[in-house]
Amino acid sequence: MKNNTPSLIAMNQYGFTLMETMVATMVLGIALVAVMELFAGGLRSARLAEDHTRAVLLADEKLTEIILTAPKEETTLEGTLDDQFHWSCSIMPLADDSPDTYRPLLQSIQYSLTVSWQHGKKTRNYSLSTIRIAPPPIEQESI
Repeated sequence: MKNNTPSLIAMNQYGFTLMETMVATMVLGIALVAVMELFAGGLRSARLAEDHTRAVLLADEKLTEIILTAPKEETTLEGTLDDQFHWSCSIMPLADDSPDTYRPLLQSIQYSLTVSWQHGKKTRNYSLSTIRIAPPPIEQESI
């Protein structure tokens, strides 16, 4: 004769208890939150990389434009690019150590350009600097 005790009947039933279901749901929820945080961090990094790439390209383009069109004397220029980036460029002829009686055939001019933009609460910067060799400005003599 079979002895059907309650413990044997409970062991033969299939399925999950309420406690197992709650623990599994909690573990799944924690894992999902961690994955979403990683995704959000990746999006922030991608946005920062996109802004930095645009700043590099705009700085290179603006510096080339300034070198080709700006005056060769010491000055500072600034402006805005794409309503998001602010730029500032200083132009400075480098000192010439030649005697006063000697007029050099070439002059060294340093161009330093900085592009700034806001990313969240931080201000980001990208700087370019170059030295160009050009003919010195022609001085007009009085007649």
